[in-house]
Amino acid sequence: MSTEDLSKEILKQVEFYFSDSNLPNDKYLWNVTQANDGWVEISSIATFNRMKRYRPVDTIVAALQTSTFLELSEDKESVRRVDPIGPAEEAKRRVLEKTVVVKDLPVDLTLERAEEFFSKFGQINQVRLKKRDRAFTGKVFVEFKDTEEFNKFLDQKVTYPDGFMSEAAVAAAAAAAAAQTAEVATESVAEVTEDVAAVTEAVAEVATETVDAAIEPSVKPLFIMSFSKYNELKRAENQFGDQTRRRSFNHKDGEDGERSSFRGRGRGRGGRGRGGRGGRGGRGGRGGRNRGDDVNGFRNRNAERDGADASRARESSPQRPTVE
Repeated sequence: MSTEDLSKEILKQVEFYFSDSNLPNDKYLWNVTQANDGWVEISSIATFNRMKRYRPVDTIVAALQTSTFLELSEDKESVRRVDPIGPAEEAKRRVLEKTVVVKDLPVDLTLERAEEFFSKFGQINQVRLKKRDRAFTGKVFVEFKDTEEFNKFLDQKVTYPDGFMSEAAVAAAAAAAAAQTAEVATESVAEVTEDVAAVTEAVAEVATETVDAAIEPSVKPLFIMSFSKYNELKRAENQFGDQTRRRSFNHKDGEDGERSSFRGRGRGRGGRGRGGRGGRGGRGGRGGRNRGDDVNGFRNRNAERDGADASRARESSPQRPTVE
């Protein structure tokens, strides 16, 4: 590698360390810059994994002298941004305003190939690959250098690895999708049912599910959306999921309460059913407090009837002679 290319490589890496994209999210660098008026020792930067291969350290110093984004201290031992970064949240907002989310990329895509691909659409600050369990998911976050190139990229149809789709290619892909969707829908409907209502529903369902599959991978546009809008959709989706789970829990709690209510009928403190909390004669259920009085009344009437029967029995039985 030539000295010029080496200097460009070093400069690109160190400028990234101090960029809006990285600095607010790099806990170590952020703390150092905040404590030292933005300055960081070059000897410290030289220990970073991606900087260890640049030796001697004077090679790094020489490369930084050509930067318009960074400045060196008088003793050439420290470096900082020319323009202070400001509050971290403000810097993060500036980054998100120029970031797009791109999906449906090949899962074997590397970071180097991704950076090369997206550089065709303008100057980029960084590309981040979304991974799950260390495997690339086909989704990337691309930060452009300015909003003009960011907006231009959003307004286009893009395929991988070809790039921007021409209007003719977009029209051809749409026509192919429509033709294949109609064919698949017709074949599926014929096998489903002869009922008109069911046929209509089946056509709509099949057509919706096969639009994406109808376009060949070589001409299928990538999913592209601004990060801000994508984030809003994800928040709405999560909120909807939380509401659904809460409704599910409330429904279960309601069923448990209803079962408790049935168990409580006439069984003391079991629930709010007949007899309320107190069961027979309890509070709050059908019959309420008066029911206890009614029950006691029945008991009193039974006692009176038993007493009257006993009195008549005594009167009708022969009396014993009185012994004087």
